[in-house]
Amino acid sequence: MNIHADKSQENKDQYVANTVSQKQIISNSTFQFIDNRPEMVIQRKLQDMVYNSSNNKHVNQLYISIKNKKKTVLKDLQEKPIQPKLWDNLEQVFETKNTLNNNGNSKYTVKSPLGLIRYAPINKEREPNQVHNDKPNAQVCFFDKTSQTEFSKQRKNSEVTAVTNGDEVTLTTKNRQTDENNVFIASLNHQSGKFATDFDYNDDKKMITRFHPGHMPITPFTQSLGGVADLMKGEEKIKEKVKAEEIRLERLEQLKNKK
Repeated sequence: MNIHADKSQENKDQYVANTVSQKQIISNSTFQFIDNRPEMVIQRKLQDMVYNSSNNKHVNQLYISIKNKKKTVLKDLQEKPIQPKLWDNLEQVFETKNTLNNNGNSKYTVKSPLGLIRYAPINKEREPNQVHNDKPNAQVCFFDKTSQTEFSKQRKNSEVTAVTNGDEVTLTTKNRQTDENNVFIASLNHQSGKFATDFDYNDDKKMITRFHPGHMPITPFTQSLGGVADLMKGEEKIKEKVKAEEIRLERLEQLKNKK
């Protein structure tokens, strides 16, 4: 019996040991199980970042970097605001007649919604720095000569507003001292007998800040419309030729190296 009792105790001890071992195995198995669902992976990473000082430092640095980038973007927007306009220019290319010297006619490339590039060889001797003009905020319209001259005088001390109707624009000047209004009608495209006029407009003050009275265009408007597109196509063809030549030279160099 004693022997039996001892065996029973031994069996009991063995059972207990086995049970503990199995619990440890189960416990270890449960501990080793990892939930790899995407949301849980992200959550664990966030927890690591919260409790890990080095990760916290990285997050802070990233936050500061984003904040500084935002400041830079806002600063750029403030320094280079979108220029208000009275209307959208009509794209066109034309020449104006040079009647002062033999340097050649002025060439205009009008951009939409704003902008003007003008080549004015008329200025070679008298104002060399005014031969090439790039005015990114320029508005362009066409006055008869009398209206152009009068508008040039009235706009200096006046608020200027405009209302467009098709390819025609009505400009109103309101004198800041007398409140007197003057109305001028101009065209947005070339018409016979009208003179090219370009200027910059300040929407905050409702004023024209730069004014340039030009000459009468000599290129028909119907031809002018395709001018910008034709120039762009020409530039693309030149680029294609340059690229083809670069490829050809590169291949020649490769053949040379092989020899």
